[in-house]
Amino acid sequence: MENSTNNSQTINQQLSGVADTLYIPLVARIAVSKKFPEYFYCQKSLDLEDNIPDVAKKMMQKEYEIIASAARYYNLDKIVLTFISQSKKCNIINLGAGFDTMYHRVKQNLQVSADYKFYELDFPKVIEQRKEVIGEGENDFLIEDNINNLDWAKIIEDPSLPTLMVASGVFQYFHRDEFLLFINKVKEIFPKGEIVFDATDKFGLKMANYFVRRTGNKAATMFFYIKSAKEIAETSNTTLYNHLTFFTDARKILSSKLKISTKILMWLSDKLKKSNIIHLKLNSNCYLYSAKKHQA
Repeated sequence: MENSTNNSQTINQQLSGVADTLYIPLVARIAVSKKFPEYFYCQKSLDLEDNIPDVAKKMMQKEYEIIASAARYYNLDKIVLTFISQSKKCNIINLGAGFDTMYHRVKQNLQVSADYKFYELDFPKVIEQRKEVIGEGENDFLIEDNINNLDWAKIIEDPSLPTLMVASGVFQYFHRDEFLLFINKVKEIFPKGEIVFDATDKFGLKMANYFVRRTGNKAATMFFYIKSAKEIAETSNTTLYNHLTFFTDARKILSSKLKISTKILMWLSDKLKKSNIIHLKLNSNCYLYSAKKHQA
C-alpha cells in the first residue's frame, strides 16, 4: 500500500499546475465510459482515474466535448480492430500516444487470434510519465522520439508487414508542409503502410484552439486543417480509402440520452464535415483489408 500511495503522489506532482492537452482525452474517456458505456467503454481509463489531479478532471465538463473526444477513439478503434482482424500479422503504430489506452481497448475487444505488434511513440518526457501511469503490456513497445525524426522507424521489427499508423490529435500541431513531408517519408519506409488520423476544417481548427486555450494551455497552438478528404489525399499523393465523420454511430446509439444542444451540435458537425477521420493508403500497391472503398 505504501508503494501505491507514493506512486500516486508522484504522479499527482507530475500532473500538477496548468493542465496539459495530454490529459484531456483521458478525462473524456473516463467520463464517457461512466455515462455512456453502451457507446464507448474503456476499463483501463477508468483504472487510471485516481491518478489524475483535480485540475485535470475539471477540464471536460460539457457533454458535447466529452462525446466528441470519445468519438474520435470509437472510430479509430473500429478501424484498428478491422485492420488487425483482416491482416492477421501486422504492425500498429500509435503516433503521439500520450496517455492513450488503445492497446488495452484492442485487447479488450479483439475477437480473433492475430499476431500483431503495438508500438507507442511520443516525446521522451511523455513516455517516461506513461511508463509510470500505464506501464507496458505484452507486444506493447514504447518508443521515445519525436515523430518527425523518423529514427523511431528503425525500432519497428518488420516494416515490410502491413502497418497501420494511427494519429489521434497529432497532426493538428503540424504545419501543412510538415504533414506532407512526413507522409512522403513514411511511404518509403512502410511499403504496405496505411495511416488514419483525425482532422477538422479551418473553422473547426479555430474552435479547437479556443477550447485548448480555455484549459489554460496557451502554448499548444494547432495549425493543420483540411479542405476536404479528397483534397488532402490528392495533395499527399496517397489513396483515400475511407472518410468518416465523428458522430454517425453516436447519434444512433445515444439518441435518447443526449441533450438537445449536444444532438444539434453533433448533427451539424457531421452534416458540414467539421470533424473527420481520414484513412489513407500510402502506396498504390500496398496491402489493404478487403472492404468496400468509400470516397468522400
